[in-house]
Amino acid sequence: MDNASIKENICKKRNEEGISQEEMARKIGVVRNTYRKIEKGSVRLLSEHLDSIAEALGTSPEELVLGYKPMDGTAELEEMQASYESRYRSLADTYEGIITQLKEELKAKENEIRDLRSTIEDKNEIIALLKRKPEK
Repeated sequence: MDNASIKENICKKRNEEGISQEEMARKIGVVRNTYRKIEKGSVRLLSEHLDSIAEALGTSPEELVLGYKPMDGTAELEEMQASYESRYRSLADTYEGIITQLKEELKAKENEIRDLRSTIEDKNEIIALLKRKPEK
């Protein structure tokens, strides 16, 4: 943003507030002629006058530079944080549910393997007994 745009924003804001150039000059501690030069752009504005002009107009230097009042991101940030936390909790709950389900499936498979090993041992014993039985 250049000085010309900033001076236009200052003039606009001053007129919106109904403040004369003379009153603005008094508020920022300069003579009227100097203030008029500020609005015309013939005095270096940003170096020393912007903060005091913003204060006199009851606004921020950012609003004068940008031409609009910057949004306060606090509400949006809190909303994003709440959304993030909600999504995080949802994903964590889903994850925990999947982990629990997989642990139950693993336990069932371990039991199935234990039962199959027992069956194999029983069959091996039967085979061993059959091998020992004398043939006639």
